[in-house]
Amino acid sequence: MTKFQKVFNTLEATGLNWSVEKKPLISEDGLPTESFGIFRNDTNQWLGTAGERYTPYQNSQLVERMVELTDVAGIPITGGGALKDGKKIYLQAELEDERVGN
Repeated sequence: MTKFQKVFNTLEATGLNWSVEKKPLISEDGLPTESFGIFRNDTNQWLGTAGERYTPYQNSQLVERMVELTDVAGIPITGGGALKDGKKIYLQAELEDERVGN
C-alpha cells in the first residue's frame, strides 16, 4: 500500500478527512479586523480565532507525519478522531509493552 493510500485510509477511518481554512474576520459594520477565523471546510464550523501569523496545520499533514513515523517504527496507527467538534484532533499508535525496573 502506498503512503498516499495509508494517509487517505487513516483520514477516513478516524473521521479526520476534512481540512481547515483561515478566513479574515470583519466587524458587524463590515470593517476589516486584524483577526482571522479558523473554519472547517466540510461543515463551516468555527474552530477558533487567530492572528495574521498563524498557519493552520491540516489533518492530512499530521496523518502523513504519523504514517511516516509508524512505518519507520513498524507499528500501526490504532485510532484517532476529533474532540470539541474538531477544535482538537488526535491520532494513536500502540507501542510494544516494556517493563521498566523491577
